[in-house]
Amino acid sequence: MTQSKSKILKIQILLFLIFTMLATFTVCNICQINALETNCIKVVGKNEIKVTPDTAIVCLGVSTTNSSSEVASKENLEIMQKVIDSLIDFNINENSIITKDFYIQERQPNRNSTFSGYQVYNTVEFTTNELDELSEIIKTASENGANVFNGITFKLSDFSEAYNQALNNAIMDAQTKLEQLNLNLEDYKITEIVEEYCYNSLNSYYNADLLRSTNSKEFNVGEISINAQVRVTFESIATENEQ
Repeated sequence: MTQSKSKILKIQILLFLIFTMLATFTVCNICQINALETNCIKVVGKNEIKVTPDTAIVCLGVSTTNSSSEVASKENLEIMQKVIDSLIDFNINENSIITKDFYIQERQPNRNSTFSGYQVYNTVEFTTNELDELSEIIKTASENGANVFNGITFKLSDFSEAYNQALNNAIMDAQTKLEQLNLNLEDYKITEIVEEYCYNSLNSYYNADLLRSTNSKEFNVGEISINAQVRVTFESIATENEQ
C-alpha cells in the first residue's frame, strides 16, 4: 500500500468515527427530548364569541370634474365643506372626521366621452356610535354633494370584556381536550399559557345608489366575531413529585 493510500484510509476511518459519535449524541438527545415530552402535553384551546357592534366607520367623499383643475379643486372643497358641516350637525365629532384620500388627475377622452379635463377626488372617514341614524347621516351627506361612498366598517368600541370571556373559555376548551385524551385533569398542572387572538370586524360595502336609497331598517349590521386562542402546556404532577 502506497503512502497516499494509507493517508486516505486514515482520513476515512477518522471521518467514520466522528460521524458515529455525532449520530450517538443525536440519538441520545432525541431520546431525552421524547422522554420530556411524554411528561408534558401541549393543547390548543379556542373560543369564539358573537357580539353586536356599536360603532360604524364610514368613508365617503366628493368627486368633481372640470376642464380647469383650479375650478375642479375649488368646487370640490366647497362641496366637501358642506358635507362636513352636515356631519357635524349630526353631532359627529369634528376631530373624528379625517381626510382619507385627496388627489387630482387628468382625464383622457374615451369612446363614450369627448371630455378631457381634470378630476378631483376627495374622501373623508368618520366614526359614529349613532347606528340608528346612520342612513339619515349618509342621505344628508349625499344631499349636500357627497357622491363617493367607499363603505362602512362596523366594530365594537370596547371589546376587552368580551375578549376576556373568550380567553377564559379558550383555556377551558384546552382543559376539555386534555380530558378527551382520557387523561385526568387533576393529574396535570398548567405550566405555560401562550396567548394568541384575532379580532374580526364585519365589513359591509354599499354602492352609492344603495346608500342614498336605503333606510335604517335595511342596514344589516349583523354581528362581529371575537376570537381567542391559547396554547396551554400541561405537566404531569406525578413527574414533579418524582423529581
